[in-house]
Amino acid sequence: MGFSNSKSSISGTIEINQQNFDNINLIYKLFWVDENVNKEDENILFQKQLYAISDIVQTFDHYEKFENEIKQNYYSTGQYKIFLIISEQFGKEIVPKIHNYESILTIHIFDTNRNLHDNEWINLYPKVNC
Repeated sequence: MGFSNSKSSISGTIEINQQNFDNINLIYKLFWVDENVNKEDENILFQKQLYAISDIVQTFDHYEKFENEIKQNYYSTGQYKIFLIISEQFGKEIVPKIHNYESILTIHIFDTNRNLHDNEWINLYPKVNC
């Protein structure tokens, strides 16, 4: 009987460790999608600062490249958690398509020339902030 209790205890420990292991294995990514992401000096400087902190950053200068990447590699896996920075221009195109992906944690829309809070489409998506 003592042996059987030990087995139960070991099995319980393995289950707990597996749950912890699953949480530890989450992979965080930051995607930055903007046609000027690799063109403007300010953006390049900010990228360097991000890379100095972590290597989780990936940039795209067109939303279709990003859309293909996320559909092929990140759509169906719960292992990845994605933070997205995207221009308003690209956001209008891509956010409706990807907003419900489980891997998307948050979407930050930016545009230095406008008041983004006035854009009704942004208010339709709870993961979007500006």
